[in-house]
Amino acid sequence: MRDLNLDETKQYDTDLSTDGGRTWQAGPSGNCSGAVEAHVAGAEQRGHTVRVDGQVVITGDGHSLLRWTPRS
Repeated sequence: MRDLNLDETKQYDTDLSTDGGRTWQAGPSGNCSGAVEAHVAGAEQRGHTVRVDGQVVITGDGHSLLRWTPRS
């Protein structure tokens, strides 16, 4: 698994997009960085898309996108 270099002191909120990232709907909040890393590892094993932009992580399964953003 790649090193995502996420901030372990932050909680990550999730958003879901079913239109390729044009719009986002709030999902469950309060995931720790370890939960994000575990989801990314599973996504990579299944061959799903994983994008990392600083502290923002987006995964896609071909039908929807899930975005994690650190809570301020």
